[in-house]
Amino acid sequence: MALRKWLSEEIKIKDDELDKYIEAVQEIGVEDPEDFGYIDDWNDTPWYQEEDYAKSHGLNKLKLKKIEKKAMSMKEDNAASNTGGAAEPSSKDEWKTWSTKDVINWINTLEGISDMQGAEQFIEANNVDGSALLDIADSGKNSLGMSSKCGKYIIFGKLQEYQEENDFPTRAQLAKSSKSNLQAQRGYEFKQSEDNAITKKDQTEKFVKSKENSSVRARLIKFYEVYNPAKLDDEQAIDELLRRYQGREQQLFSDLETKYILSGPKTAYVRKKMEIKPISKTNVILKTLSRLYHENIRDVEAAFAFPEFHTPLLDEVDFLAKPMVLLVGQYSVGKTSFIRYLVGRDFPGIRVGPEPTTDAFFAVMHGNEERLIPGHTVPMDRSKPFRTLQKFGAGFLNKFHCAEVPAPILESITFIDTPGILSGAKQRLGRNYDFAKVVEWMAYRSDRILLLFDAHKLDISDEFKASIEMLKGHDDKIRCIFNKADAVSNQQLLRVYGALMWSLGKVFKTPEVLRVYVGSFWDEDYQNDHNAELFDAEATDLIADLRGLPRHCATRKINEFVKRTRQMKVHALIIEHLRKQFGWFGSKDKKQNKLLNNLRGEFKDIAKAENLNLNDFPNPEKFRALVQKHDISKFPKFKDKWRAQFDRVLTVEIPKLMKELPNYTDNADDSKSNTNGGGVLTVEIPKLMKELPNYTDNADDSKSNTNGGAANPFAQQSDASAKIDGGKKWAVSGVQKAKFDTEFYQLQLQSGKASGQQVMNVMLQSGLQRDTLKKIWDLSDIDQDGYMDHEEFGLCRFLIDMAKDGVTLPTNLPLSFVPPGKRHLVEYE
Repeated sequence: MALRKWLSEEIKIKDDELDKYIEAVQEIGVEDPEDFGYIDDWNDTPWYQEEDYAKSHGLNKLKLKKIEKKAMSMKEDNAASNTGGAAEPSSKDEWKTWSTKDVINWINTLEGISDMQGAEQFIEANNVDGSALLDIADSGKNSLGMSSKCGKYIIFGKLQEYQEENDFPTRAQLAKSSKSNLQAQRGYEFKQSEDNAITKKDQTEKFVKSKENSSVRARLIKFYEVYNPAKLDDEQAIDELLRRYQGREQQLFSDLETKYILSGPKTAYVRKKMEIKPISKTNVILKTLSRLYHENIRDVEAAFAFPEFHTPLLDEVDFLAKPMVLLVGQYSVGKTSFIRYLVGRDFPGIRVGPEPTTDAFFAVMHGNEERLIPGHTVPMDRSKPFRTLQKFGAGFLNKFHCAEVPAPILESITFIDTPGILSGAKQRLGRNYDFAKVVEWMAYRSDRILLLFDAHKLDISDEFKASIEMLKGHDDKIRCIFNKADAVSNQQLLRVYGALMWSLGKVFKTPEVLRVYVGSFWDEDYQNDHNAELFDAEATDLIADLRGLPRHCATRKINEFVKRTRQMKVHALIIEHLRKQFGWFGSKDKKQNKLLNNLRGEFKDIAKAENLNLNDFPNPEKFRALVQKHDISKFPKFKDKWRAQFDRVLTVEIPKLMKELPNYTDNADDSKSNTNGGGVLTVEIPKLMKELPNYTDNADDSKSNTNGGAANPFAQQSDASAKIDGGKKWAVSGVQKAKFDTEFYQLQLQSGKASGQQVMNVMLQSGLQRDTLKKIWDLSDIDQDGYMDHEEFGLCRFLIDMAKDGVTLPTNLPLSFVPPGKRHLVEYE
């Protein structure tokens, strides 16, 4: 609060800009205005170390300078008050007594004047003293008749700065700031410059240390605010604690968590988040992608009217937006119920029923509290990727809403619910917007497109077909869901599934078969559980597919960026080729019509000249309809520098970004891995061999035989001693597993597993006794490695719910409780 107030009152920063300036100040280790005293050298802060810091963070450079100056002034005032003296005052009146020599000394303290000798000669020749400088500050830079424009602007800018701040340096301050510079110029004392370098190094180390101390202190105070507010008044104890753990800050917070959270009394509140989540590597990659687009591509797109042929210009929020999942289907196929099934709760504006209930587009996003934002307001919010939806007009915006819900899954995914698609032209007359065009816009920005069907609505209406036609080019994003499959018998399910695949084959004219998930995706029990195992397995696969979207978000957006850049390059080459056909004489309209009537031939000429594939070119008929609205001869020339920018982005910058992706491997490194004993023959083939039926590994056999076991249980046991357990189905249902997976993938995983500390924090929130939690851990950690994967975590949460419902926990896990992927680790007599 103190920092916010200080920036608002002292620096005059507007309320709507405060947050980003607070974030910038915190980045240099300042949590309170008093923390500015720790900074000895501002040149060592990220504000100066990072190139174009202000621009890249959307900040005003002058305001950052003002913060720095105000902070340094505060530091000087504090130093003066601590020594019992007063800071030497700055005086504008003193300047009136300055001689030309004083003015030259002052100019020597300024940076950026390339011709310093010429500036000094001008001052002496024109007898410019302090009074003259004050007159220049009042009358303007043109009154300073220097030949060097650079020097003139620097001097006048500095004078203006003094005027605005009403803070002119005195002779004493001038002598102090220029002494070392003058000595260095005249060759005085080499040792002095060496000492300065040592001092600079000490200051840098002191700044880094003070920044770390300030950051650790702020984090410690936040911890005490949550768990022990009484400690906040005891600053001496806080200082002593920081001194004792200096250099071991991680251990400090580990000990505090053990003391206050793990060993403390059971409390009624849920553990609060103490830290802001760090900027992920994915966000850094996406910001770099956005910068590449804005610096190299965006202006060229605007010059060639590319948004009219493709999609609107992109903003940074379009690159940084969370993965979007678009749901499309006819009415009452379960689109809204499916979202509720995944989110785990209702959301504002939800309506579910057998009749066409959802008559609007809903963007279901994460928010700190529930609220429903009207469609006309959503595009105005620059933090949401929906600005360009305004082009569809008021008719669409009246039917668009954004529902914000504090659900964990929405922290990484956004869902788009669409109106049920109707059959027949009469039923579509009520739409005051082009439904198919809106779906096309949504599809381009979506990471996954789900087409929903149910057993009683397999027909693909004209509007549904038109919408699917708009999805061409996004085939890799499309998944189909055959919902409500529990409402039919096995024989009916087989026939209906075949009919669905036949219908899809008529619309999607591709050799590949679409992935269809079969099940009943809502939060109710199956009507008929004869295919429960199949439905559970399909639900697990679907949720795993959606769960992978955030992890592959950067890869997809790079892919979309490359696709868009190539389309833009082809678009520019087409326009350039057509533009060159126009001469100085003759009717331009006739020439344009002639060219457009032979577009296919022109495309072939361009492809041959530029060594391009014709599949990269747009549909000639669609392109003709759009380009004929423009005068082709008035388009700009596709400059060589623009072509070079496109090539550099595609061949240099994008490969660099790809190497920054998590788990990225370069084929060039394969030879190294093979040299080191890895590769196909030594690693991949043995892995594949283990997947074969009845495969036995001799090395494993020797181990198992040594331990008294057998690789095959039927090899050394008689049928009489073997028992068959009928409880094959896992006790954790598909709905429960989906809910538990949502919690699991919010944790910081290592190789797909959560650490014991993280799982313990989740378990403690249940409020159960520690003895009970210990028993649950022993039952759940089946492989006994101290970590939990998604199946073990699901079992753990299932047992916690059992215990909370008062059900006695089993001493040993029944086979039905053991996750399917762990049953090979458990022996049953």
